[in-house]
Amino acid sequence: MTIAVLCAMGRGSPEATAFPLVVTGARSGAGDVTTSSTTVTVTGGTVPYTILWSRTGGDSGPAATAGTAFTTAFSATLDIGESLTSEFTGLVTDANGATDTVVVTSALYEIS
Repeated sequence: MTIAVLCAMGRGSPEATAFPLVVTGARSGAGDVTTSSTTVTVTGGTVPYTILWSRTGGDSGPAATAGTAFTTAFSATLDIGESLTSEFTGLVTDANGATDTVVVTSALYEIS
């Protein structure tokens, strides 16, 4: 009985980690700026996994460059002297509907 239950449950819940947890991007002059990339790794749970990025705090404006990818960056259009810092949450879901989240901070700067 125990073996059947464990097999039906898969390998437990997914556990997601992101690296790096803080990504930055800068440019001189007004215009589009993009951060370096962050990558999410998932263990446990049942494959396949999906991810959905959403801005959950901080300045409005920045968006994930790949909203459903495990490797993404964040971008926005900045004015002279502007900086934006935002928090993004990646919601990871496995094939059974079990979830985990990761939180990444993006910081974008105009550096004239």
